Amino acid sequence: SSNPAGFTSTNANPSVAPSATTSYALVETNTATGCSKTNNVQITVQPKPIISITGAPQISICETVTNQTIIASIANLYASYSWEVIPANGGSLSNASSLSPQFTPSSIGIANGFVMVRLNVIGQNPCNEIVSKEVKITIDKTTADLGSDQIVCEGPINISSNIQNAGIISWTHNGKGSI
Repeated sequence: SSNPAGFTSTNANPSVAPSATTSYALVETNTATGCSKTNNVQITVQPKPIISITGAPQISICETVTNQTIIASIANLYASYSWEVIPANGGSLSNASSLSPQFTPSSIGIANGFVMVRLNVIGQNPCNEIVSKEVKITIDKTTADLGSDQIVCEGPINISSNIQNAGIISWTHNGKGSI
């Protein structure tokens, strides 16, 4: 029998798969004498760590951002955790021994347009398997290239720009002339 109720078996070595802490009772009866003995065992189910990362599955940042905080939490018991950036040279993590490290993209991460940041958690014994969760960090490579400075004759001119990935364009000047 079991507590919570629902399990019975006549097998000497039953296979069980409790989803919560469960007590099992074994009653052994000698059919020749009628004598019986009872023994109990409690099986404590330790749930796997559950990882949450704020903003997951995707966070977007500008290529000029440094120290973008990634906030994570881990529910249930765990032994340790570690962070990794994929690809490894896609950026760096400072304060990586905390659940709130700061990510700074490298030139490789910027060129790729994204990196994956993975939190690996090792469960507490006896459940020491690794549980992982990733967040994709998209790196916005908005560019505004006006080329080299120019010397021109007084009068109207057109300024040529090379703009990529911009949703809003805004021009300003130093107060000498007009746009």
